[in-house]
Amino acid sequence: MEKIKPIKVLHTISVKNLTGAAQPLFLLLKELNSKDEVKVSVISPVSKGNLSDKLRNEGFRLYKNIDLYSGKSPLALMSEVYNLAKLIDIKGIDIIHSHLSHDNWVSAFASMLSKRKPPVIRTLHNSKSTVKRSNYRILYNNLNSKLICISDILKAKLIENYSSLASKTLSIHASVDTSRFNKDISSDSFLNKFKLKKEDGIIGMVARFKKGRGHNELISLFKKVLNNFPKAKLLLIGKGEEKKRMEKAVVELNISNSVIFTGYLKDELPKAYRAMTAACVLEEGNDGSMRTILESMACGTPVISLNKGSAAEIISNEKTGFIANNLDELEKHITTLLANQNLALSMGEKASKFIKENYSPPLEAEKHIKVYQEILRNPSVR
Repeated sequence: MEKIKPIKVLHTISVKNLTGAAQPLFLLLKELNSKDEVKVSVISPVSKGNLSDKLRNEGFRLYKNIDLYSGKSPLALMSEVYNLAKLIDIKGIDIIHSHLSHDNWVSAFASMLSKRKPPVIRTLHNSKSTVKRSNYRILYNNLNSKLICISDILKAKLIENYSSLASKTLSIHASVDTSRFNKDISSDSFLNKFKLKKEDGIIGMVARFKKGRGHNELISLFKKVLNNFPKAKLLLIGKGEEKKRMEKAVVELNISNSVIFTGYLKDELPKAYRAMTAACVLEEGNDGSMRTILESMACGTPVISLNKGSAAEIISNEKTGFIANNLDELEKHITTLLANQNLALSMGEKASKFIKENYSPPLEAEKHIKVYQEILRNPSVR
């Protein structure tokens, strides 16, 4: 029996660091790279940031003559399109899969300039990509064969603003690395490091310290929680430009002994999730997949989230966590789980099972492969 040739898929992304849209893409690329049905290559910035190094460490070859980042001069941009078109023909690329607006435009023009003219598809990673803009209308309607949204809510927003895109739009949930984030991890070393006792109750928030992420609101709210749970602790995990201001706010509220700024956590992050009674999410952030929710639930920790982004799509209210419509409800749900940690454990077990069954990397990769196969099998889709 003749062996079926793998589909050659070129992913393009113009973000320089492994953050935002690059995080779910990186996980997808690693999983696709293990599949026989596809042969994956990547174009990304190579002169800036850490994404290129991370990709090389995973065995992906990058091309120095295509340094894909926005803000270039028109001449440099034309050169980028030309070099990408040449690469498409030399490597025999079947499909181009782009992830941000800049690389989507470059990919579309390079495809048109190339001899092969492979179809271009785009993944939309956050709600900013769904707003009404004339350039988006041209890009999405005329230059992409398929549009993939990382949540059903994003898909609904896109179609609400661009009804003509309904037939070419689908949703594929971004996955979480369940080999790294899971409920079998021990939190003992993390608890010891920060001198914490899980039975006292630990509420956590993982987010960059920047305006609009909800740190100030959660800190103020937690001061009220301490009236009934004086031993409880609030973990604020991350780095950013607003961190010093939040540290000052904690001092002014006289709750310094109850709030811990851990800094940015990498290897210890899964242990931190496991240490929490519950994690709180107040805003969608840059990554529409709401990665904090996925990671926390994968670790068996329930999430209490305001009804933002795709939170209600991931969290089954009162089963795997809580969806709050306002800060008063958020406070109420925090006190509920601090008062009943057995309920938190039960919710966490269900949350971990749900993520493992619905947000695993193999499942996400399988769905993408089906999209690639459909596009090549059905010319009318292009």
